[in-house]
Amino acid sequence: MVCPGPVNTSILENLEGPGGATVGFGLDQDSLKKIMSAATAARLAVNACESSKREVIFGAQLSKLVKLRSSRPEQVDEILSKMYDDMHGALVPKSRL
Repeated sequence: MVCPGPVNTSILENLEGPGGATVGFGLDQDSLKKIMSAATAARLAVNACESSKREVIFGAQLSKLVKLRSSRPEQVDEILSKMYDDMHGALVPKSRL
């Protein structure tokens, strides 16, 4: 299993949420440059497959969250919600969930 975390592709701008609401991140060019490129993600995924590893998680922060999720899932949900809020700038109204 390959878990790359965010990758700089058009999916970040075109996500759909509940009821078809657009929940894309609308990141500026400086922010997008900090996110892993599709080419880098592909290279890391191929290298991981060729090394016969069963699970590869890219990014130190994502690795920590995956490990923490097994013992503290609610805390991970809170962290991810905060990260989403920070990136997106606004939540989809809870009534739409």
